[in-house]
Amino acid sequence: MSKQTYWLADDLGGLITVEGAAVRDEYAAEGWQVVDTPPNGARMWMQHSEHGGWALFPVDIREVWEARGWQPAIPTSVRTDTGLAAVNLSAQQPQTIASVPEPPAEEFGDEAPDEPLARENVGGKP
Repeated sequence: MSKQTYWLADDLGGLITVEGAAVRDEYAAEGWQVVDTPPNGARMWMQHSEHGGWALFPVDIREVWEARGWQPAIPTSVRTDTGLAAVNLSAQQPQTIASVPEPPAEEFGDEAPDEPLARENVGGKP
């Protein structure tokens, strides 16, 4: 008898599949949410078999990406202050996949520079 396949979603809606109720329960305890069927426009986690990169691809066209070396995979996940974050541990330096980098600090502070920037058009000609 084969095990049932379950769909699970992280806090950002990225989907994975797992085999068997015991594995489903383990991931649910880590914060993954059980999904009956993937909603329209759902994306699933996939990892490239050669370079190890991670990406979210639309579920309904995953076969196209599987033919290009991408396979459904389960990223390592950690619970953070803002929710469940998928973490790519296959890279040389671990990095959070689902995070947004901090915006750079203002280059000039509260005041604009006295001199125009080199790329500014100060003569009125294009």
